[in-house]
Amino acid sequence: MEIDWEIKEAFLFPPGIYLAEVVGCEERTSRKGDGMLNVEWLHLASSPPKRLCYDNLMLQGGGAGIGTKKLQALGFSKEKPPTSAAALIGKRAWVCVKKDDSDDAKQRGKARLAVDISAEGSCCGYWAEDDQPTGAVESSTLTAFELGATSVETSEDAKDDDMDVPF
Repeated sequence: MEIDWEIKEAFLFPPGIYLAEVVGCEERTSRKGDGMLNVEWLHLASSPPKRLCYDNLMLQGGGAGIGTKKLQALGFSKEKPPTSAAALIGKRAWVCVKKDDSDDAKQRGKARLAVDISAEGSCCGYWAEDDQPTGAVESSTLTAFELGATSVETSEDAKDDDMDVPF
């Protein structure tokens, strides 16, 4: 067993719109039993590239309308749906994120970003890669502690979430 004993500085990007790439995607089931995809977004303009956020794309149930709009921004359609979670790997989009003020995030005491599904002009927080929105951010970082968090969410914490709408 290998253990990484080095302490890494925790950070979040400031709220904004970033060009990002899907680097991880897995099929999951929500607490209500609905199918969803848990997507890990990597911010491409940071050096080196760093995780921007996680997002859940609901495929069934109440959040499916939001999930399908996000899939459309990634180039999928009813006629050409993704055949598996792996089909999303490598897809790029402009993603609008904001500080997650949900009760779940507050309860965990963790700072994290959430996709802003009400971002004006977006497909529920996403824009197609070739449709750069006005005000897109190229690169910058902000420490999680500057956002008022006591700790930063790990990737395992984010994968436990099952709500498409973060608030």
